[in-house]
Amino acid sequence: MKNALTFLILLMVSISFLSSQDVIENTKNPLNPNAGRVLKIEKVFRISDESGEFYFKYPRNLKISPAGTIFISDENQLLKFDDNGNFKQNFFKKGQGPGEFTYMGNYCLKDENIIIHNIMPNKLVWLDFDGKFLNEYAIQHNLPSRLDFVVFYNEYYFIKYVFPYTEGKFLLVDFPQILFSISESEDKVKDLISFPIKLYTVGSEGQGSSMFRLSKLIILPFKEKFLFVSHSEEYLIKLYDMENEKIIRSFKRNYKRVKPPKDYRGVKLGFAGKSYSPPRPDYLNDINNLFVLDGLLWVQTSTKDEDKGYLIDVYDFDGKFIDSFFINLNGSLLATDRDSIFVLEKDENELLSIVKYKVLDKSLFP
Repeated sequence: MKNALTFLILLMVSISFLSSQDVIENTKNPLNPNAGRVLKIEKVFRISDESGEFYFKYPRNLKISPAGTIFISDENQLLKFDDNGNFKQNFFKKGQGPGEFTYMGNYCLKDENIIIHNIMPNKLVWLDFDGKFLNEYAIQHNLPSRLDFVVFYNEYYFIKYVFPYTEGKFLLVDFPQILFSISESEDKVKDLISFPIKLYTVGSEGQGSSMFRLSKLIILPFKEKFLFVSHSEEYLIKLYDMENEKIIRSFKRNYKRVKPPKDYRGVKLGFAGKSYSPPRPDYLNDINNLFVLDGLLWVQTSTKDEDKGYLIDVYDFDGKFIDSFFINLNGSLLATDRDSIFVLEKDENELLSIVKYKVLDKSLFP
């Protein structure tokens, strides 16, 4: 395991060096003179589990087909809804046979098909939009047991990592997150690039580990062959070209970092009967999430106004900072699509629902 971790660290250094480039520096203020406004939205419909046909426990990975069909994953569920939010079916079938799942990871939409990653054992299942089983690809390569499926673009793209062991020491480490591709036709694996994150960890081989991620990896597929990536604590976005296998653009802006709130509560890491406390971070992660709406990149930042909500920065494909606005939501932003957003909300009884809102600000749609 030590040799594997050493290899990944060396690979991270070498391929990150090969892809290094100048960073586009944007100023503090975007081009739009009306930046800083509150985005106007209008409710379209709400999806709830009141009918009892399905349930919401941890709804996530909401994705929309070009025709407007909505897919949502949850515990032992891959739910399909029509473009009006009406429930159609659950594609998840428990089991280990063809078209069945033990534990479902990420999925992606390809034409009129869905490609779903099953974790342990690692396999990829193809279904059509009616849930009909089409194909299955078992991943037999000698890879870490934990893989995160990213997207399909002629080949399958994954993130792999080996949990770091520190011989029982509590350390801050760079944690390699290796993007790699698997060619089903040629049955080969190709390492592409590393997007390392920082984490506090303590552990040893044979006893496992405990960790706290100081930064997080966010990957957003775009226009089939690109990936927008954020993986550092500070404000920085990278654009990776899967066709040419390189970062073609990195950009950021002059951003005022946000300190943790006064009531910030840290985490406790337990290992071998001892408790470890990562130090309070000086700042929150600058970037919370990435979305695309009508071909423009939305960057959800750590800036939050009590009355206006979260600050969203907007960039064009060239990395130019063109707009920013606040979005005041009674929940968390899950997805964007055309002129709409989808929000996960919770009512006074802790019941979850997903609400589609139409964006009324026409200036966002050049």
